[in-house]
Amino acid sequence: MSGFEESGPVDYNAVLKQLLDTDSNPSLSEIYAHFCKHCKVAADQGVIKILDQVAEPSHVKELDLSTLIFAPPAFDAVMQVSRLLPNLSNVNLANTNMKPESVQSLVEMAAEHPSLTSLSLANNNSLGFSAAKLLLPLIKENKRFIELDVEGTCMAAPTKELIKKVLLSNRTYMENQPQGTRMRSPDSPLSPAHQDGLVISDVEQAQTPEYAPVVPVTDEVMPVAKADAPDPTTMNLMDTKARNHELKSSLMDHEERLHLYHVEMVNKCDGKQKDVKRRHNVGADMMESFKNGWKWPLRSDFKVATCVTDFALNLSEEELQDFYKYYTPQMRATYLNVKGVLTELLDKNTTRRRKNVLIEDLLAKVKGHGPGMSILVELVQNLCELLAHEATNMDAIQGMLEETDIQIGDVKIKIDKTETNRQRALKEEELQEAEGYFEVGLDTQERLIDTILFRLSHLLDKGPRNNLLDGLRKLCEQADEQMNETKHINDDLMGKIDQDLKRIQQKVFEEQEGMKYREQEFLDVQERMKEELSNNQRQQEKVWRDITYSFKELQELAEGRFKEVENWMKEVEKHERRKVEYNAVLKVCEDHSKTLSELQHDCNNCEQLLRNFDEFIRVATKTITTMADTTSGEIDRLALEEQETYLGVFRTFYMQLGELLFKKQKRLEETDRMIRNCEFQIDFCKETLDPDLHKYRDQLKELTQRRQETADTVARMQVRGDDRAAQFMPHEDALRAAGREFESPLLEMHEDVVDRRARVLAQRQRFIDKDKEELVDKEAVGIETLVNHTQQARKTGISSLIHPLSPKSPGPSPGRSDSNSQIIPPQDMIPNVGSPQAPRTTLD
Repeated sequence: MSGFEESGPVDYNAVLKQLLDTDSNPSLSEIYAHFCKHCKVAADQGVIKILDQVAEPSHVKELDLSTLIFAPPAFDAVMQVSRLLPNLSNVNLANTNMKPESVQSLVEMAAEHPSLTSLSLANNNSLGFSAAKLLLPLIKENKRFIELDVEGTCMAAPTKELIKKVLLSNRTYMENQPQGTRMRSPDSPLSPAHQDGLVISDVEQAQTPEYAPVVPVTDEVMPVAKADAPDPTTMNLMDTKARNHELKSSLMDHEERLHLYHVEMVNKCDGKQKDVKRRHNVGADMMESFKNGWKWPLRSDFKVATCVTDFALNLSEEELQDFYKYYTPQMRATYLNVKGVLTELLDKNTTRRRKNVLIEDLLAKVKGHGPGMSILVELVQNLCELLAHEATNMDAIQGMLEETDIQIGDVKIKIDKTETNRQRALKEEELQEAEGYFEVGLDTQERLIDTILFRLSHLLDKGPRNNLLDGLRKLCEQADEQMNETKHINDDLMGKIDQDLKRIQQKVFEEQEGMKYREQEFLDVQERMKEELSNNQRQQEKVWRDITYSFKELQELAEGRFKEVENWMKEVEKHERRKVEYNAVLKVCEDHSKTLSELQHDCNNCEQLLRNFDEFIRVATKTITTMADTTSGEIDRLALEEQETYLGVFRTFYMQLGELLFKKQKRLEETDRMIRNCEFQIDFCKETLDPDLHKYRDQLKELTQRRQETADTVARMQVRGDDRAAQFMPHEDALRAAGREFESPLLEMHEDVVDRRARVLAQRQRFIDKDKEELVDKEAVGIETLVNHTQQARKTGISSLIHPLSPKSPGPSPGRSDSNSQIIPPQDMIPNVGSPQAPRTTLD
């Protein structure tokens, strides 16, 4: 049961089925009470009393519910019970205080009931126009309804008259039906016309050959669905048609009777002249009533679309609807001020949260006031983000410089400490330890250089600034493109609106002038008609004086009057139609002009917003460019200071590197010389059978390994120095471009190396001169002496002239000199330069 207690329309078929499941043969009163229960209303005892009197539902032909008062839900239950009376033909609902909302339920039941032909709604004064809109389609669609009592209701007299005519047409139709088909049985199916929901007009029915003519009802029959009521406009048109028909019929009937009256005047001419004059006056009054009361029954089809086509307007309804997506029409010209918001967005002191609020406020203000406003607000937000990003980048650079300043200080302290230890080792002649400090100092100085280069890479990195300017350029291009596009659309729309307004105003002026002309034309027609009628009256009086002789002329004049009145009626109808068209044109033009003016107001807003956005973008561009230039100048100054620091550090590093490289190279040369001496000693040992041969060979191997290590160290140091010099050269050029005067560390190092090499060369030259004197010159003298003695002995053939091999031999032979008594110089005269005990010449 809970399924029927939900809100909404009650499914009476389901409710009845539920009742039949529990009681296979319920009475009508039980069914009614069950329906009221599910409608949540109290069952009316008067209805129950009436239904209790029904023994067999099929025997009930009349249901008298007069004087019973129903609430709308209870009335619905009564109508559902009425459906169960198959032969019901008459329902009396007079004096029931029926509400208009109950008529819908009555119409639905009556339209579906097969045998119902009569309804009485008399003395229900709450039923009026809305009830007539439902009842008229019911009786027009269902020809079986021949009685509908609406006396005592609030329906208009023309509406009641129209109902009477429709009922008269239905009665004539039913009387002409063949016997046995006038009333369709409850079980008989609907006719094809009813099945399709179509309405057969009275004219079509009258043209059926087997039926007699019926009384025509000229009002257009409007198809209405069972549950749908006609709209008020349609009913107003129907009432207007009814009134027009009544006025026209009355006037035409009068004129026809007047015309026939003239035909009968042949036998009744005596005493009728005064009667004719009286009727002429009555006709004049009726003509005036016709002129004042007749209205054009059809609505004008002049709409905005017609206005656009006829006036050659630029903007159609569809285009206006498309523009409404981007514009908000204004009742009057307004000014949207967003300049303050845009100015606050450019303020550096505005917080990020405040900027987000301002952006949202800006979007809310400009949204719906032109195409592309949301895109422009997004561009404004991107420009604000560029401003914030530039400030954040400068803070990051300052933080980096502060952090690396601490690292540079620590490295410089370590460099000073290393240099102190190196000088101490040199002073104490701890050369190997000094060399180690030398290399540690170079590594530390390289760390300092790397730190400074890291700082310079950030300071000289134009990427962020270029990215900033690129981003600014792209945003400016996007803003220019969007603003140009929006301005083009807005200017084009404003131009079209201006043209349309001018054309509409011109057309309204033309319509007003045309209406003035038509009014004057109608007045002329009316004056002509009055003159014609006046002349007709005078001629009729003349004819009355001579009616015996001029009756034929009088009859012709009567016919002329009838035609003139008929033509005049057509002119009245035409004039009324023109007035309707005129009013429709004025109203459509006025509404459309108002719409265009409202749209024009928002176009002005859009133009103002575009000017504000353009000014903001120009100010933002100038501000960001100035900030970028200021930041770039500060960074350039810091970079120049850093480059000056780098110059000092690099000079110290490069001078020390050059000094150590020079010492390593000279050590390498010394090692090469020792290797050559060792090779000489090995060859000499082989010649002299010296048992120290293996010792010299081991020494040669050790010297070769030492030379390889020194050569590798020299190569690494050279690459190291070249890499650092290549890194320094761009900064040297930058310092010179900035106007700094200084001596290049590369030149200083090479000049120092030249001085050192000159000193070493002079020292070596002294050693070579002494060595030559000790070795070469003495050996050359000995060889020369030996050659002389040998040649002398060969020439003389005296072998004793040759010195003996041992210098300790007894006195020389005759002719021998003591100075040439040795072939090989003494051992102490040949310095053992390759031996481990040989003195070493250092570069210090």
